[in-house]
Amino acid sequence: MTWRQRATAAAIAIAVGASLSACTSDEPQDADLGPTTSTPTPEASATASATPAPVATASPSPTETEPAPRTTTEDGSASAAVPQEWSEDAATEGGLTQDPAVTGVIGAWSAGQGEVSVVTIRNDTGASDPEAYFAEYFGELGEDDGVTVSHESTTTDDGDPLLLIDIEPSAGQGGDAQTLSYVLGEATIVAGVLTYDGALSPAEREAFVALAVSTEVS
Repeated sequence: MTWRQRATAAAIAIAVGASLSACTSDEPQDADLGPTTSTPTPEASATASATPAPVATASPSPTETEPAPRTTTEDGSASAAVPQEWSEDAATEGGLTQDPAVTGVIGAWSAGQGEVSVVTIRNDTGASDPEAYFAEYFGELGEDDGVTVSHESTTTDDGDPLLLIDIEPSAGQGGDAQTLSYVLGEATIVAGVLTYDGALSPAEREAFVALAVSTEVS
């Protein structure tokens, strides 16, 4: 599994109560998806602690889980237009279908200097307030972890709560950045992850957000 695949898994895991691990180098690193209280160092991955969200039933192990379905439109394409310069990332997508936390895979793509993944997961806690969601899972992530964090709480065109988060390495830290998208439905969360190296144009970010919010939530 590449560092970008680990970053994707970590970003998705935080939505179901595990910790977020942000990569701080170009070398592959093992993302700790369990709760952690360790103090980060400049050489280590930036890690935020989060209290696991309660679940109705225990999650089955990956060996007992059927692959999650790929979420597409009737013609077999993704729910929104995928930029022509993006290419499908079959390795990352295949890994996501085996993740027991994932209930559906919209897709995974290589996007220039970045990687994009969009999936659906269960909203076991019924989260509906983007600000409260950010505070619970991302509120303690910041400069002490070697990153800067900004976020926006808004709604989709359909009126669903939408949380957008930008995580960038602090000055002098190096590494890659992430933009995360969470559409909060009553039973389902659509989680999108954009991991990129270098500058991100507004058009690239808009394309990611448009794709991430295009899947209907329930």
